[in-house]
Amino acid sequence: MRSKTNFSSNSVRGLAQMVKQITLISIGILGLFASMQPAWGIVSQISNCQELQDIAKNNDKDYVIVKDIDCKDFIFIPIPDFQGTLDGQDATIHNLTINADSQAALFRSARNAIIKNLQISDAEIVGGNYTATLIGNASGVTLKNIRVKSKINSQSYSGGIAGTVSPSFVRGTNIIDRPSQLTNIVVELDLISDNGSHIGGIAGTLEGSDLKSCDVSGSVRTNSATGYNGGVAGYLAVAEIGSDAELRSASIAACVSQVDIHTSTHGPYQSTLVGRVIGGKKFPAVIRHSIAIGTLNTPGFQGQLQIGNRIGNTFVD
Repeated sequence: MRSKTNFSSNSVRGLAQMVKQITLISIGILGLFASMQPAWGIVSQISNCQELQDIAKNNDKDYVIVKDIDCKDFIFIPIPDFQGTLDGQDATIHNLTINADSQAALFRSARNAIIKNLQISDAEIVGGNYTATLIGNASGVTLKNIRVKSKINSQSYSGGIAGTVSPSFVRGTNIIDRPSQLTNIVVELDLISDNGSHIGGIAGTLEGSDLKSCDVSGSVRTNSATGYNGGVAGYLAVAEIGSDAELRSASIAACVSQVDIHTSTHGPYQSTLVGRVIGGKKFPAVIRHSIAIGTLNTPGFQGQLQIGNRIGNTFVD
């Protein structure tokens, strides 16, 4: 016959107290582990311009900016091939100064990176091709809640946010790994391009990727006879490998351009919204619910021009 066990009220209270103590100890240990994460390199904190520059030493890690950063008197060297995450936590990078031959930007290039909740104010960027405030060449990136104010002096393939934006591909193949997605982007810029083409308030070129909700203002000045200049993008096109290998559509939605375009020569494919839009046979290039209220100033024309030129399967409303 099994014996019957009786628990007194004191023993029950004692057991409950023991469980409570074990729970509190567990919470404390978990909190300690969480506080140690930056030291382990799981999430690294950035609080000054040198720490921002040091991302180049570990360009595939996760970072958070914990306070506003002033880069005055700091000559910043563009960070190559960023593949990590950067959460600005709505902090502002002030007085970013960059001077490079090409790919002059906070990140020289970025692949499959995530950058969000970041503000850059009073930046001065000088470079050749692929010059921008944030990324020279962007592929497969996610950019969300980005606000920049900058002065840029560049050549071709330049923009307020990125020089070029495209999908990333599985290495060694023509298979798209990840499209670029840009959301909630605000740009105020003064961009001067010496004989450059493919210039845009957001990006010089946007291929096989999506831009949704943007507000861009300021001016673009160029003496290029080639064109492909626009208030939002110089060039919007589907992603393709050759004329018979279309891979993905491209789109701009809910964008407002207040950019004035000034050109000293009458080049083709220039407008206050998108310079040229190219759709494919299978996939379209789409512009929805967007408007340009800036002015195009070029020999022989002054006024508003939404689309410089469009060919192929395109949709604009």
